[in-house]
Amino acid sequence: MKKLALLLVLGFKVSQAMAADPEVKVFSFEMAGPQTASAEICGTVTGVAAPFAVVQVSVDPTAKVPGIYNTMVGMDGNFCLAVVTFRGMATVKLIMNAGAVVKDRKEVSATISANTLPSVR
Repeated sequence: MKKLALLLVLGFKVSQAMAADPEVKVFSFEMAGPQTASAEICGTVTGVAAPFAVVQVSVDPTAKVPGIYNTMVGMDGNFCLAVVTFRGMATVKLIMNAGAVVKDRKEVSATISANTLPSVR
């Protein structure tokens, strides 16, 4: 019985060591059209073995009042979110992995090309 318990503990430790760190990638951040502040940001989360995760998108993070959006990410790891941006910048970070708060929050930055931003009057 002790051998079985030892094998289970060792197997759990090995599986933890082999699990990849969760990572967020942004693959699309585009304006919805000309003369609008609406945009869509899409990305993927990898290294999460849980049924869900939560991603936080901070739009125009250098503004006095940035826009904060949270979205749940399903088992496929993909997310898309409609946002409002005036500066065309965003940071994305994984904040929750299967109900547990992520302590090491690595941010991913994304920028929209300046020529596609709406003119501010």
